[in-house]
Amino acid sequence: MAGNQSHASNEAEPISILACGGSLPLEVAQILRDAGRRINIVSINGMADADYSGFSQTSVSIGRIGALLKALKANDAREMIIAGHARRPDLRSLNIDWGFVRHIMMIMSLTRGGDDHVLRKIAGFFERCGLTVRSIADVAPALLTPPGAIVGQVTTTRYLGAGVGLQLVHQLGPFDVGQAVVMEDNAVIAIEGAEGTDGLLARLPPADSRSKANSTRTLVKAAKPEQDLRVDLPTIGAATIERCKQSGVRHIALETGRSLIVSRAETIKQAHAANITIVGLEGTKPSTSTEEPKHPTRLVHHAWIKPTAQAVRDASKGVRLLSVLALTCPVRATIVARENVLAISLDEATGHFIERTEKLAQWGDRREKRKRNRTLVLHSMEELETGTLDYVQNSKIAGIAFVHSYQTSAKFDQLVSDANARNLFVLSPE
Repeated sequence: MAGNQSHASNEAEPISILACGGSLPLEVAQILRDAGRRINIVSINGMADADYSGFSQTSVSIGRIGALLKALKANDAREMIIAGHARRPDLRSLNIDWGFVRHIMMIMSLTRGGDDHVLRKIAGFFERCGLTVRSIADVAPALLTPPGAIVGQVTTTRYLGAGVGLQLVHQLGPFDVGQAVVMEDNAVIAIEGAEGTDGLLARLPPADSRSKANSTRTLVKAAKPEQDLRVDLPTIGAATIERCKQSGVRHIALETGRSLIVSRAETIKQAHAANITIVGLEGTKPSTSTEEPKHPTRLVHHAWIKPTAQAVRDASKGVRLLSVLALTCPVRATIVARENVLAISLDEATGHFIERTEKLAQWGDRREKRKRNRTLVLHSMEELETGTLDYVQNSKIAGIAFVHSYQTSAKFDQLVSDANARNLFVLSPE
């Protein structure tokens, strides 16, 4: 985090805010204006939804890269902030300009990888175009989560359970998965995928019969260990409190100094009213290595359909991910598309898991409604339930991979035969 001296020396300098969804961009703008900065708001059409009355604002389509850069550099601004929640657009429907065409190779590279990978590339692009991308943690540190209990009394048991969740989020970091997990009785019951925290909370299984006041469900949000802190810090607000209340979550744990609480006064008020505790936890020191954990991942294919090189990379990533997760929690399956982990299943029926993930999309996934570009990775043959291949055939999944080898299994031989009949590939470790 940059020191206050650097911030003070730039107080009078203009700064641009690339505003996506939610109230965070507006709150950052107000803090910077109060500090004496001149603000350019550049809002993304279809994403930005706050009221920026009173600020210099330009609305730009995400496909008009030339216009976007011009707006960000208005008033001689040399610094920018990326704030708010974004979603990956349908490239087919973008209204593009020459700037988009000029930078087409960079833009197409965004179709692979998880959110942190994509956001690093976006930040790097703006920096190559002459803008310094600043972190919200740098320019608006008052929004950062402080240590200790913020709302309510937090027991030692809750601290310990939340700590387990924090370690798990960090463990997932090298795979560029989500930023949140939900714990219950100190065990993980759900992991965030491409659906985001709202989707994670919405799909939680029904709470048990105990009174909601005694619920042990805990939402844990943390930055990935090697995350670029200039973009996409884990964030909660008043809306998060309401969704937690509806989902039976009664505790929220955030990583101190690497997460944000927006609309803090209102969020704390809502948490008190809902009897939801909020606590800031110290995270572990990030590793200096950005490599994923190493596991044997050489895969062989068995069916008539040969997987693409991209599908093999997706399968390998899924196998490594499930191998790591299996050391700390029960895990059944994951779905990977173009090196982006879309979802992880802990206890869902495989067919239901496939159905609920169909609408999760990356850039370009909507170009063809029935395009098969996903790989289903199963931890074991036990997850291959009756009818699973029918669900696969009616989905965007192109094939199946396994963490373990079953090449001599009669059940595996039958699976390969059934996959051949459905034009699916099958991969397993050699």
